[in-house]
Amino acid sequence: MTDKEARKQIRALVEQENPQLLTSLDATKRNQVLDTIGRLMHREVSVSHAEFRSGPLPSPEEMIRYNDAAPNLADRIVRMVEKQQDHRMEMESLVITSQQKQGAFGQIIGAGLVVLLIAAGCFTAYIGAQGVAGTIFATTILGVAGLYGIGKVVQKKDLQRKNK
Repeated sequence: MTDKEARKQIRALVEQENPQLLTSLDATKRNQVLDTIGRLMHREVSVSHAEFRSGPLPSPEEMIRYNDAAPNLADRIVRMVEKQQDHRMEMESLVITSQQKQGAFGQIIGAGLVVLLIAAGCFTAYIGAQGVAGTIFATTILGVAGLYGIGKVVQKKDLQRKNK
């Protein structure tokens, strides 16, 4: 659209909104007002069409400009992002696998200790030390129950933190 066509459309819009506004101005002032409105409208259109993006890759238009600057630059950028994503996924997988192994190992050790303490309590009861056996059983039961309760509290806090 040419400046003349744009000025004509702006004039029609202004006259539609306020018919007396432009007729009260001399030709120079009228042209200045129409030019100013045109610039403001152009600026508003530019701002309203501004693109805001978030992510690892530039927009397609930027990729084209990158390729214009250096051959295959856009392809190298895409490969770099893909490589970084593969690395991140591999690291997350390693961390999850490690955490699962640690959890399983901890449960095995804990179960072994409970069995050992129960055996110790049974043995002490068998040899006639019922007071010591009672203490071993009580502390074992309270310890397991306490760890279970603490685990549930920690699990609930982690879930709340993740949901924020």
